[in-house]
Amino acid sequence: MPDNLQNLELVCIGFSIILVAIFITLIAIMLIFQKKIILSRNNAFIQILKAQEDEKQRIGKDLHDQVGPLLSNLKLQVNSLIYETGIESDAEKLIDMSIDHIRSASYDLMPNVLYRHGLEAAIEDFCEMATRGQRFKIKLQLSENAFEIEQNISLQLYRIIQEIINNALKHSEATLILITFICHNNIYKIEIIDNGRGFNTNENIHLGIGLKNIKYRVELINGKINYTSKPGATRYILNIPL
Repeated sequence: MPDNLQNLELVCIGFSIILVAIFITLIAIMLIFQKKIILSRNNAFIQILKAQEDEKQRIGKDLHDQVGPLLSNLKLQVNSLIYETGIESDAEKLIDMSIDHIRSASYDLMPNVLYRHGLEAAIEDFCEMATRGQRFKIKLQLSENAFEIEQNISLQLYRIIQEIINNALKHSEATLILITFICHNNIYKIEIIDNGRGFNTNENIHLGIGLKNIKYRVELINGKINYTSKPGATRYILNIPL
């Protein structure tokens, strides 16, 4: 009888070990499957972003190379008609406004400065265009050391900063934005501060699509983003490994 009990105990122990092993295996399989889902989702999102950027560049090039010259030619013909007929018209002014809008849209879709002169020059150019004729100000403090950034990282950072600036101007009613670029020990740090009305950082469920896209883009370039917000001061800090 004692031998039977001992055998039963051994069987129970063995069965328990098998159950634990199965449980651990299932957890490992779930973690691997979850990781594959995340990788698949990231890859899909990367492809979506790439397709979006390719389409933006195509449309931007068409606007710059085709629509822009057509409007310029139209302006010449309208000026000629006005001169010949002596009729006063606002057509020239409207065409100039259209050309400015086309140029702005083309630049937004295809920032040539980014590809030719780098991220900080592109942001400087973007901020100059954004503040032209506006009441708000954007102050930049550029990095002192020269360094190179991969084109994909530059493009993602450009879109991230662009989104943060647009959010600050459209939603937070900011009148001043400070942007600081620092490169140290192969870490590219970007700090953006605005004096807008802020938002509740605890209400994650209510985060807008813009902020979600920002966080996603940061993840895609293996960076980190932290932000704090209160009335009069919203701060974003980006840390990107180079």
